[in-house]
Amino acid sequence: PLNDKPYQEGGGTKTPAVYAEMGVFMTMASRITGENRYKEAVIRLTDRLVQEYPDYEYYGHTTSSRMARLLMLLLSVQLTGERNYQELINIIIDYLAALQLPCGGIYAEGNLTLEGNVQVNHEGGITTPWDSDYISDQLYCVNNILAALSMLKKLPENSGILKEKGLDVFQKLLKYEKNIF
Repeated sequence: PLNDKPYQEGGGTKTPAVYAEMGVFMTMASRITGENRYKEAVIRLTDRLVQEYPDYEYYGHTTSSRMARLLMLLLSVQLTGERNYQELINIIIDYLAALQLPCGGIYAEGNLTLEGNVQVNHEGGITTPWDSDYISDQLYCVNNILAALSMLKKLPENSGILKEKGLDVFQKLLKYEKNIF
């Protein structure tokens, strides 16, 4: 096990929800500035999360939302060519594809517990207008899935990653989004 004491004392957390967007920003900053320190920091962090997977600290997000954020982080590093997270990326693509409903929306797992042990079927935020359909909210989960899966377009065809499957989920979800708004 990793020694997390200094990391935790510094206010760190292991959930990918916190780091995904920053990881994408940092890899972009590295490409733009040519400074490897940004990319190296993201790689260290991502390696750590992969080592901890799936035992993160969870807070207030459904599994699909956490997985979408982790996918975003993994793909941002994968696209640097410095690491190969193909196995975990494919696990996440399979997971998200399994949650896609015939309408194209993503099923909101009922695994989010809020304060007071209240079980809910969607994240807080902007939800679809139909409370009984169990479709993930449009603010966190769906946007993060679309952002993550859009990154698949940059991968080469022979990457070993389920690119076609992921892009199929992306297209169906995008069509669903366009139809509800």
